[in-house]
Amino acid sequence: MMRARLLLVVSATLVFSAGPRAQTVSTADGVDALLRRDYARAAAILKPLAETLWQPDHRAEFFMAVLYESGLGVPQDPPRACALFMRASADHESPLGSAASVLVRARQRTLDRDAFNTCNWRASVGFDDRFEQVTFMLDQEHWIAFDLKGTTIAYRGVEKRIDVPLVSSPVRFVSIRHAELAAGATFSTRRHFVDMFKWVPLAQARTWSLKWELTEVVRDALVSVTSQQLVTATGEEPPARSAIDLESLVRLRVNEAGDPEFSVLTGAARQTTVIESDAEREEWKRLSAQQARVRQDAARADPKRVVDVHRRPSLAYSADASDGCGNAFVYGWTADRTEAITVRADKDLLQISTGGTFDLATQTVGLDVRLHVYERAMPSLPFCTDVGMGNIVEEEWGPTRGTVTIQLLPAGLPVRAPGRSRATIRLSGAQFVSPAAVRVDQTQPITLTAIVGWIPG
Repeated sequence: MMRARLLLVVSATLVFSAGPRAQTVSTADGVDALLRRDYARAAAILKPLAETLWQPDHRAEFFMAVLYESGLGVPQDPPRACALFMRASADHESPLGSAASVLVRARQRTLDRDAFNTCNWRASVGFDDRFEQVTFMLDQEHWIAFDLKGTTIAYRGVEKRIDVPLVSSPVRFVSIRHAELAAGATFSTRRHFVDMFKWVPLAQARTWSLKWELTEVVRDALVSVTSQQLVTATGEEPPARSAIDLESLVRLRVNEAGDPEFSVLTGAARQTTVIESDAEREEWKRLSAQQARVRQDAARADPKRVVDVHRRPSLAYSADASDGCGNAFVYGWTADRTEAITVRADKDLLQISTGGTFDLATQTVGLDVRLHVYERAMPSLPFCTDVGMGNIVEEEWGPTRGTVTIQLLPAGLPVRAPGRSRATIRLSGAQFVSPAAVRVDQTQPITLTAIVGWIPG
C-alpha cells in the first residue's frame, strides 16, 4: 500500500508540472482529491474521464489504473488496471505515458501469455460491454455457447471452438437470441438461427448505432447471413435493453414456400430477403472454386507465346473450365487457353423447355456451335463482356456433322441466382471444318456445363 501511495504522489507531481492547470482542470481535481486521500472522490472524478469512449484523458487513465491496481476508492481490479495502463502508454510525449509504458512492459514479463493478451484485448474493447454469456440447446448433442472471446459448438458429441472474439472495439451488447424454424417443402427441416444486437459507437461524439447480426448454425459451423445497422441513439451511454422493442426492428419467419426469410422493418435498409439453404451455399462454393481454378489456369497461360492460328484444334475442352452467360451461351477452354468452343442456343427458336438433342448438320436456326483457335493464350473469352480485348488473331471452325444434347435443370441457387438454370451441353460424333476446308473429327467426349438465365417451362 505504501508503494502505491508513493507512486501516486510522484505521478501527481508529474501531472501538476506537465503544463498549465487550466488544460487539465478536471484531471487535476481528481488528483487533488487523491492527494488528500479522498480516494472515492478521486475515482468519481477520474473514472468518467478515463473510461469514456469519446476522447478519454490519458492522464486520468493512468491514475485510475493505479486506483484499480491498489483497490483505492474502487474494488481492486488488476486486469482493468493493466488495460488502462496500456491505454495511457499511448501518450508517448508525456512523462506519465512513459511511466505507463514501463509498467506495461513489467506486466508483460510477469503475466502469463493469456493474461497479457487479455489485457491487450481489453485495452481495445473496454470492460463495460453489458455482455452476458449464453448457451442455446439446439438438439440432442447439439448446442452453442457464446463468450466474448469466441464460440463453442457441440455437434454429435464433439466440441468445436471458434476463437473469433465477438467484439474487436468498444460496444454495448443488447441481446443474443436463438430461433428454430421449421422450413423446407414439407416444413420439416429444422434450421437454427442466432441473432445478436449491439450498440456500436460512431465517429460522431456520443452517437451510437444499433447493429444487428444474423447467423445460422449449420452442424458445427456458424454461417453469416446478414449484418444491418438499424437505428441510432445519442448519449454517453446507449439506451438500456428494456427501452428497445427488437420485434419492431427485425423479423425472422418462414414464408409460404418453406423458405426462411428475414425482414428489416425500419430505416433506409427496409427489406425482406430469403435465406439460402446449406445446399445452395455448398453449390455456390463449388462454383466459386471452379471459377477460381479457371482464373488460375488463365494466370498460368503464357500470352507471349505465339502458336500457329491455322493449326488443327485439339477438341480437348474440360467441363471444369467451362462457363456461360446470358440466356443461351456456354463455352469451354483448353488448358493452355489458346482454344475455345462456344455453344449459343435460343430456347424459343429451338422450342425446348428442359432440353433436347439436335443434329449439327441440319439445325441451322437457333443453334450455333463454333471452335475458336487463337494465336496466343487468351486471359478471358472475348464474349460475355463489354470490355474490348484489343486485336485478336483467331480462326473459326464450324460443324459439318454430329449431335448436340442440351439439358436444362434448375440451378439450385434460388437466392443467389433466382430463375437460373444449369445448362449441360454434350457433343457427340462432331466434325468441324476450317475456312481452308481442313476437317477434324471429334475423338473424345465434349461436355460443358454452366449456370445460364434460362427458366425451364
